[in-house]
Amino acid sequence: SVDANLLHSSSEGKVLEDPWSEPPEFVHQRTVSPMDAPDVVTDIEIEFLKGDPVALNGKKLSPATMLAALNDLGRDNGIGRLDLVENRFVGMKSR
Repeated sequence: SVDANLLHSSSEGKVLEDPWSEPPEFVHQRTVSPMDAPDVVTDIEIEFLKGDPVALNGKKLSPATMLAALNDLGRDNGIGRLDLVENRFVGMKSR
C-alpha cells in the first residue's frame, strides 16, 4: 500500500520487507529515475517576501501550489528518492 500527502509518499507491504532487496520502481511513483531524467539544467528561481516564499520562476503562488510545483520539478529531474526502511507501530516494515 502507499500513503501519500503533499510532503511525502511511503510504501509498505510484503515486497518491501526485505531491506536487502532493491525496491520495485512503483515505490518511487513520484519521481523518474535519475538515469531517465533530462541531462540539462533546470533553473528554479524562488522569490521571498519577509522570509516567506511567494513566487516561483516569476509567478506568484500560494504555499501549497508552490510546493506542488516544486514537487513536479523535482520529479521531472529525478530528485527526491530515498530508500529508508522503518518498523511501523503495527509491526510491518515500510519504505
